[in-house]
Amino acid sequence: MSDNEKAIDRKIKKIDFLRTIGANPERKLDDVSKELGMTSNTAFRWLQEFIENAVMTDNEPHFPRKLLLFYNKGLPENEQGLMKSDVDQLRGILKIIMKEIYQKHRFRKEETIS
Repeated sequence: MSDNEKAIDRKIKKIDFLRTIGANPERKLDDVSKELGMTSNTAFRWLQEFIENAVMTDNEPHFPRKLLLFYNKGLPENEQGLMKSDVDQLRGILKIIMKEIYQKHRFRKEETIS
């Protein structure tokens, strides 16, 4: 398998992972990674990458155009890439994570005030 084919295969797996996690944002990352035959570390890295890319492009007027280009660039025509509906589902994860970050930050802030 050539490097290009490996990169395309990785993109397809990444999109499958994002669709799976987006379908049920409350699911544990370990469970999803086991189901898809990947390591928890890879799942965490891919989710972290998505969150970083989504946050960087979220305020753009044509969101999620750039995000979709990032994930779909180079895919063969017969492969269904990441779609706007997938990104909409994944926003549930963003809300959960941002809520957790806010609560941890608020807790730490309260610790320093006391």
